Amino acid sequence: MTSLETSPSHRTFWNGIQASPPIEVKMTQKCWDVTGTFKSFLDDPPCSGTLTGRIDGNQLSGSWSGCVLDHSTSGKFYLAMAPGNMTWTGKMIPTWVLQENYCPDCPPNWAGKRVG
Repeated sequence: MTSLETSPSHRTFWNGIQASPPIEVKMTQKCWDVTGTFKSFLDDPPCSGTLTGRIDGNQLSGSWSGCVLDHSTSGKFYLAMAPGNMTWTGKMIPTWVLQENYCPDCPPNWAGKRVG
Protein backbone atom coordinates (compact mmCIF):
# COMPACT_ATOMS: atom_id res chain seq x y z
CA MET A 1 0.00 0.00 0.00
CA THR A 2 1.34 3.45 -0.88
CA SER A 3 0.76 6.60 1.13
CA LEU A 4 -1.84 7.64 -1.46
CA GLU A 5 -4.20 4.73 -0.89
CA THR A 6 -6.85 4.27 1.77
CA SER A 7 -6.66 1.04 3.72
CA PRO A 8 -9.78 -1.02 4.41
CA SER A 9 -9.94 0.60 7.87
CA HIS A 10 -10.21 4.06 6.21
CA ARG A 11 -7.00 5.37 7.73
CA THR A 12 -5.73 8.68 6.42
CA PHE A 13 -2.18 9.37 5.38
CA TRP A 14 -0.57 12.79 5.69
CA ASN A 15 2.94 11.86 4.55
CA GLY A 16 3.92 13.72 1.40
CA ILE A 17 1.11 16.26 1.60
CA GLN A 18 1.92 19.53 -0.09
CA ALA A 19 -0.16 22.64 -0.65
CA SER A 20 0.43 25.41 -3.13
CA PRO A 21 0.66 29.15 -2.42
CA PRO A 22 -0.47 31.37 -0.87
CA ILE A 23 0.64 29.03 1.93
CA GLU A 24 2.92 26.25 0.71
CA VAL A 25 3.19 23.31 3.11
CA LYS A 26 5.10 20.03 3.21
CA MET A 27 4.21 17.36 5.78
CA THR A 28 5.84 14.14 6.94
CA GLN A 29 4.01 11.49 8.95
CA LYS A 30 5.52 9.06 11.45
CA CYS A 31 2.90 6.83 13.07
CA TRP A 32 0.25 9.26 14.38
CA ASP A 33 2.56 12.29 14.51
CA VAL A 34 2.98 14.78 11.68
CA THR A 35 5.64 17.46 11.30
CA GLY A 36 6.06 19.92 8.53
CA THR A 37 7.18 23.25 7.22
CA PHE A 38 5.27 26.01 5.53
CA LYS A 39 6.02 29.14 3.59
CA SER A 40 3.55 32.01 3.40
CA PHE A 41 3.50 34.06 0.22
CA LEU A 42 0.92 36.42 1.72
CA ASP A 43 3.74 38.76 2.77
CA ASP A 44 6.68 40.24 0.91
CA PRO A 45 9.19 38.82 1.52
CA PRO A 46 7.66 35.36 2.15
CA CYS A 47 8.10 33.94 5.64
CA SER A 48 8.59 30.36 6.83
CA GLY A 49 7.37 28.36 9.80
CA THR A 50 6.87 24.88 11.22
CA LEU A 51 3.88 22.63 11.93
CA THR A 52 3.52 19.89 14.54
CA GLY A 53 0.37 17.81 14.84
CA ARG A 54 -1.31 14.55 15.72
CA ILE A 55 -3.73 12.41 13.72
CA ASP A 56 -7.14 11.30 15.02
CA GLY A 57 -9.15 9.47 12.36
CA ASN A 58 -9.22 11.70 9.28
CA GLN A 59 -8.39 14.78 11.39
CA LEU A 60 -5.02 16.38 11.88
CA SER A 61 -4.65 19.08 14.51
CA GLY A 62 -1.71 20.82 16.07
CA SER A 63 0.23 24.03 16.31
CA TRP A 64 2.25 26.24 13.99
CA SER A 65 4.95 28.83 14.67
CA GLY A 66 7.71 30.91 13.17
CA CYS A 67 5.93 33.10 10.65
CA VAL A 68 3.89 36.26 11.14
CA LEU A 69 0.39 35.49 9.87
CA ASP A 70 -2.42 37.90 10.68
CA HIS A 71 -0.30 39.68 13.34
CA SER A 72 0.65 36.47 15.17
CA THR A 73 3.79 34.29 15.17
CA SER A 74 2.01 31.14 16.32
CA GLY A 75 -1.35 29.44 16.48
CA LYS A 76 -3.30 26.24 15.97
CA PHE A 77 -4.46 24.37 12.89
CA TYR A 78 -7.25 21.88 12.28
CA LEU A 79 -7.41 19.89 9.05
CA ALA A 80 -9.74 17.18 7.73
CA MET A 81 -8.66 14.76 5.00
CA ALA A 82 -11.31 13.97 2.38
CA PRO A 83 -12.08 10.35 1.42
CA GLY A 84 -9.40 9.05 -0.92
CA ASN A 85 -6.56 10.87 0.87
CA MET A 86 -6.08 13.38 -1.94
CA THR A 87 -7.51 16.69 -0.63
CA TRP A 88 -8.05 18.41 2.70
CA THR A 89 -9.67 21.49 4.17
CA GLY A 90 -9.22 23.18 7.49
CA LYS A 91 -8.34 26.22 9.52
CA MET A 92 -5.09 27.95 10.39
CA ILE A 93 -5.88 30.14 13.39
CA PRO A 94 -3.53 32.79 14.87
CA THR A 95 -2.99 32.85 18.65
CA TRP A 96 -4.73 36.22 19.13
CA VAL A 97 -7.91 34.84 17.53
CA LEU A 98 -7.82 31.87 19.92
CA GLN A 99 -7.18 34.07 22.98
CA GLU A 100 -10.07 36.41 22.21
CA ASN A 101 -12.40 33.62 21.03
CA TYR A 102 -12.85 35.87 18.03
CA CYS A 103 -14.25 33.39 15.53
CA PRO A 104 -15.09 30.00 17.03
CA ASP A 105 -17.32 29.04 14.09
CA CYS A 106 -15.26 30.50 11.25
CA PRO A 107 -15.44 28.50 8.02
CA PRO A 108 -12.33 26.71 6.72
CA ASN A 109 -9.64 29.08 5.45
CA TRP A 110 -7.08 26.57 4.23
CA ALA A 111 -7.23 23.82 1.61
CA GLY A 112 -4.77 21.68 -0.25
CA LYS A 113 -4.23 18.57 -2.30
CA ARG A 114 -1.65 15.83 -2.56
CA VAL A 115 0.97 16.45 -5.22
CA GLY A 116 3.67 14.14 -6.52
